[in-house]
Amino acid sequence: MADQKPRMQVVGRLDVSKEAGPPRWDPETNDAALSEAAQAFQAGELDSAAAAFTRAHEQSIHDPRPLGGLALVAMQRKDWKAAAEHGRIASTKRDAGYEIYYNLGFCFLQLGKRDDALLAWQIAFQKDPTQPHAIHQLVSNGRIPRLEGQQELTDPQPLDTLSRLELYDTVGRAVHHEGGDGTFKHTVEWAIARGAPWGQIAAWLVGKGIHDDLSLIEIFSAVDAHLADSWVAGFLVGGGAELQKAASINEDFGLLVDGGSVNPKGKVLFAKLDADSSRAVIPPQRTSAAHVVGLAQSIFPILGPKSALVITVDPATHLGPRRLWIVTPSSDNELVGEWKGTLDDGGTPPPQAVPDDAIVPADAVPLYVPNTEPAALAALIDEHGLAGVVTVGEPDGMVTVHADRVGGVGDGWWSFLGALSERVPGGSAVLARWREGNKDYVAICRKGAPVDRVKLTCGWPSDDSSLDGPVPMELQFLGRALFQGPRPKGG
Repeated sequence: MADQKPRMQVVGRLDVSKEAGPPRWDPETNDAALSEAAQAFQAGELDSAAAAFTRAHEQSIHDPRPLGGLALVAMQRKDWKAAAEHGRIASTKRDAGYEIYYNLGFCFLQLGKRDDALLAWQIAFQKDPTQPHAIHQLVSNGRIPRLEGQQELTDPQPLDTLSRLELYDTVGRAVHHEGGDGTFKHTVEWAIARGAPWGQIAAWLVGKGIHDDLSLIEIFSAVDAHLADSWVAGFLVGGGAELQKAASINEDFGLLVDGGSVNPKGKVLFAKLDADSSRAVIPPQRTSAAHVVGLAQSIFPILGPKSALVITVDPATHLGPRRLWIVTPSSDNELVGEWKGTLDDGGTPPPQAVPDDAIVPADAVPLYVPNTEPAALAALIDEHGLAGVVTVGEPDGMVTVHADRVGGVGDGWWSFLGALSERVPGGSAVLARWREGNKDYVAICRKGAPVDRVKLTCGWPSDDSSLDGPVPMELQFLGRALFQGPRPKGG
């Protein structure tokens, strides 16, 4: 959650030109008095702070900062009426900043004036849309932050996978070089560059527990951990000369040309120029899909407006469906595969046995073993030779399965599932999931019945409308052909 402390305005602007509106003021006039006031305030000497703020106000009556300081003193004394009045007068001055409006909104809320508080926070957001405090207050009170001139907004704007990846790849690079300052500085820069609706996006981010650039990277990198270690394959569409130029400029991109060689371990992405030099083939390779998208975005200006990245993305260390990404200089498009199941006898399993598109870490797939306490669970695991690949978890009855290793234990895994079945209450079923190479399976365990094995295949989804409109038909055909290819082995 964003810091909810009052905010202090400490900077101003000087402009002595004559124009309509409140008079301008010289920030240097009050430098000494405001510095003295700030030191006293931080030391908890409220009377001295109030005296210094009063003196500053008398020296420059058009400067909003001394009045904002007096509001802060009153807030510390919980004199909300006086604080609101100081803040209200400060807000009528030229260049009243974010902090004055944020604190004014807080005072109004304490006085029960919720609508006035929300209006003050909307203005605070417009004064500085990078600050998280007003955003949090608005969202927690059911409002969407809106920039100046915008109408009342009703819904947050979620980011799809590719936009999210582009965002935190961009922000991550900026934070790496410049650091974070507790605001949305770099996120706002990204939104402005894209023409994205920042207020609605900000509301969605706050709903995800994100309150600045650093927490955005931390939370999204965890949400999309499966994309940080993925198998990708496909095509990078662009002219041969442009592709070679991109490879010569960007050290993260390796291009094989005329039998040349490149060390793929030193690249985010490597590809091989095809015979007619109209595109580069991306052979299956394990890399960060998030960085691949960022790389493509960085070289599109070199490749030109008709360039495109068309790749399949399969998680290496997670269980989850295949994805198809078609990225162009003007659009990002994602299609998520749909699981379909077939029993060993060719029959159709119950729909509950077929997973959705959720992503699960392959080394920690949860499995419930009914009516079995931890000590008995540990004994059952050892009895079937599954130590190290199945471990006792929490709460009681839960184990975690390393989905990429249990298939290599031989009959131990299957006999373990048989023993589990006998513990399932009548009329119920327990599902176990694992992966062998590039094949995904689900077992259906029921009391008094053989364990049914369901082979999962990831097919083209029944709803492929995400590719409608901006995706050229030739790229759609290319993507569909890629999607039908075999999946690579798991991690």
